[in-house]
Amino acid sequence: MTAPATAMGLLLSFVEGWGEITLRLLLLLGAASCFLTIGCVASVATVRVGELSFSAPFRYTIIVFSIILQIVVFGDVPDALTFAGSAIVVAAGLFAFRADEPKPARAPSGRA
Repeated sequence: MTAPATAMGLLLSFVEGWGEITLRLLLLLGAASCFLTIGCVASVATVRVGELSFSAPFRYTIIVFSIILQIVVFGDVPDALTFAGSAIVVAAGLFAFRADEPKPARAPSGRA
């Protein structure tokens, strides 16, 4: 995963060019890396302690927080396709959560 991301970054640098790295950008990058580390450690700890079927739907909250941070930090409001794609991902996760719930036991019919 790292190699394709690095290659894409290199290719895009020829098109977009390089910008000045300001103190604000460095602080944002540092904060993002700290929060990402904490989130990964917490996610692993949650899976170790609790059931995955219970904790998995909470992972979809990252979509909501990402959209909020995109608006607050970058001042960029997502378009309708972003919201539609996010809704599809959340709906699929909720469907998987509902499908994983245990079914109630049926009473025996009495036939042999």
